[in-house]
Amino acid sequence: MGLRREVLRARSGRESAVRRRRLRLPAWRPPDYDPWEDASDLFWTAFASLVLAPPSLVLVPLLRFLVELPVALARAALSSDRWVEAACRWPREIPILWRTRKGQERRVAEKVAAQLELGYEHLRPEGAEFAAMTRPPGVDLLGMD
Repeated sequence: MGLRREVLRARSGRESAVRRRRLRLPAWRPPDYDPWEDASDLFWTAFASLVLAPPSLVLVPLLRFLVELPVALARAALSSDRWVEAACRWPREIPILWRTRKGQERRVAEKVAAQLELGYEHLRPEGAEFAAMTRPPGVDLLGMD
């Protein structure tokens, strides 16, 4: 449930969207199981594709999501936590997430928007705790951790 979304353009030309949220939905997590891992012949490949893949790739993550959803809804209703998310859309979406308190989300979102115009180096808004960031593309190739 997004409270407000603002799109801004940095000096580098990169567009980012900054959103304030009350609800943080559970993540869709694909399973670690790979039904085609042991597929050595045509029969096993067909069996894995028609019988094993649908439950393991769709049903298991869906059930996990549905179990976690009431917890997320209750947390949003009862908690004073708010979320500020900034997402760069190009060349690939890179979301960055902060946790803040009720009443501070507008100020934190404004700080994030102002800091994003300067680049990614200064993203430490006062009154917010860094929660998560998707690793930018190419970081693994460069050997950076």
